[in-house]
Amino acid sequence: MMVAKAMVVAGVMSGTSADGVDVAFCRVSPGLDGGSPRVKVLGHRAFGYAKKLRAEVLKVAGAREAEVLSTAEMARLNWRLGEVYASCVERAGEELGLKAELVACHGQTVYHQSMGAKYLGSDV
Repeated sequence: MMVAKAMVVAGVMSGTSADGVDVAFCRVSPGLDGGSPRVKVLGHRAFGYAKKLRAEVLKVAGAREAEVLSTAEMARLNWRLGEVYASCVERAGEELGLKAELVACHGQTVYHQSMGAKYLGSDV
């Protein structure tokens, strides 16, 4: 990764516990003599999910047939989570007195496979 100038980056995480959103603001600076970029944590905040939103995320993660979301509901949940992430970045920035030049978010983790398994004839 080539970093041309120092920039403030907000990293957003929401994991399988589905308890909420963590936001970390970092300064990413060019590495010395072309080396790896330097990263300094400037501050972080955690925000809990609303009860109903957490229940929907857990439905996806639970994969119980009676609780499976439709494709339309999954799309709506994806859209809603995007709004929540943006709001959390905004709130964290206000609380920390920082503004992100770049936001990195992988989305909600809904399944973590810690052990290998066969699926459609291949190892996953």
